[in-house]
Amino acid sequence: MAWTTNVDEAEALRLFKAWFVKPMEKMDIDGGFVAFMVALALYERLIVAKLVLEHGRADEDAQKQKKAEDLGLTDREQSIFWDLFRNGLLHEGMPLLGKTGFILHPDFTDKPKLKYHEGKPVFCIDPWKFYHRVINEFLNDPRLITTSDSFPLAMVGEIDLDDLADTPPEAQPSPVAQLLSFPSVVTGIIKTDQTSSDGDPLA
Repeated sequence: MAWTTNVDEAEALRLFKAWFVKPMEKMDIDGGFVAFMVALALYERLIVAKLVLEHGRADEDAQKQKKAEDLGLTDREQSIFWDLFRNGLLHEGMPLLGKTGFILHPDFTDKPKLKYHEGKPVFCIDPWKFYHRVINEFLNDPRLITTSDSFPLAMVGEIDLDDLADTPPEAQPSPVAQLLSFPSVVTGIIKTDQTSSDGDPLA
């Protein structure tokens, strides 16, 4: 079992749905906060993939400009939005405390709108609409799923846990792969020749 490289569009869609669509279908409206976190991680992947397909590269400045255009925000607003939500939620599970607040509500749209509540700026957005907008972009163009070379989708399948060992295999002339699994269903591969500067194969 391994991460997926060079898969066709049908397989990419199957894996994408298994990772990011089917689990979310089990959630109700109260799961919007979790859906928003998933969507923000995928949104970065989406922006990078679009830039790579359009221009062959996706440097940091291009990503910022693309996000601002897509979200309908100024460069400054985009930067605040990204720090507030993406960096806050994906680093510590909550939006980053700052001068700008937020309101999540189903009456809002799939794009953030900067409004004011009691004199304080707040970003207003419907997290479920944002999630579905991001997801549908991938589903409508599977190339956006497979463009990433550094973060290919992991396989989803069964693994015999009896095959796991407590010690690494003996050194071989060619790179040796170790299995990394989530209970019973998910596997990925880490090449043991990718060591840290201090020689630690796990770092």
